[in-house]
Amino acid sequence: MFQLFRRFRWLYKKLRLRRLRYGIPLTVLAAYTVLGAYIFRHFELEIDEERRRKYRESTEYAFNQVLARMQEVRCEDKLVREDHNLQARHTKDALFWLIDYLNLTQVIEERSESSPWTWIGSMFYAGQLYTTIGYGLPACQTDAGRIATMAYIMVGIPIFLLILAEVGKWLSRALRKFYKRLRNAQQKLPEVEDMARKMSEPVKVGLF
Repeated sequence: MFQLFRRFRWLYKKLRLRRLRYGIPLTVLAAYTVLGAYIFRHFELEIDEERRRKYRESTEYAFNQVLARMQEVRCEDKLVREDHNLQARHTKDALFWLIDYLNLTQVIEERSESSPWTWIGSMFYAGQLYTTIGYGLPACQTDAGRIATMAYIMVGIPIFLLILAEVGKWLSRALRKFYKRLRNAQQKLPEVEDMARKMSEPVKVGLF
């Protein structure tokens, strides 16, 4: 990894232009992020959407089956037993209460909602890799996506380290300039105070 970083740095120093010394690595990183988003979407999006579709169908089927079987249970309340709509509403309320009580609502919503492998979500995943943050969401589920993740990290981390090195140099120069100006201001402060004190003194006018 370190050797790869040194090679990237050597190539960058050979090719960079002085006016574009910060623009080139940022452009490369942005392009690499978009490339990673395309790769991960290609491997994960279709399979993830199919998995979520099957989960929604199975969840709906299980819910309807439980609902139908609960309605077949003998109800002691005559009013509810004779009103099928009221019986269905009470049964649904009981099922929703059970799901919410077991904290399954969020799990079902997360697995049933749209796939996180949008362009923004895929670029977010790519950014997690080369910044080594690793939130864990989204995560590749296919073998091809996992292999692509390992290959993507091997190239992405050196590029990101190269940019961090340039940003560090820029911050160092900016802080040195700020400190130098602050020291100059501190050195001039006594002169300014002395001048202000002289200006605040009353002017003595002589009488002839």
